[in-house]
Amino acid sequence: MSAISGFCEKCNKFRKRHCDGNRNTCMSILFDTIEALQQENEQLKEQINTAKIGWDTYKTYSEQLEQQTAESNKIIETQRQEIEKLKAALADWNEAES
Repeated sequence: MSAISGFCEKCNKFRKRHCDGNRNTCMSILFDTIEALQQENEQLKEQINTAKIGWDTYKTYSEQLEQQTAESNKIIETQRQEIEKLKAALADWNEAES
């Protein structure tokens, strides 16, 4: 142990309750830390994969909505043009009646 109380020179970290300054104990703590980080990494990978699946589903749904919106807009424009034609025909008919 160094002059700084509680600091282990072998694992270069502040001693944990179970660290006794013994090299084998330090290596055990190091391996436990590595294993914990690997498990955390696997969990994060799973979360990323889940997020990617969710994103792909959202993207597909969004593309479908865009296509439906474009089709609806075409129908609306066609109906608007038909209404304008009917208005013009009605105006012509009213003029002819007058």
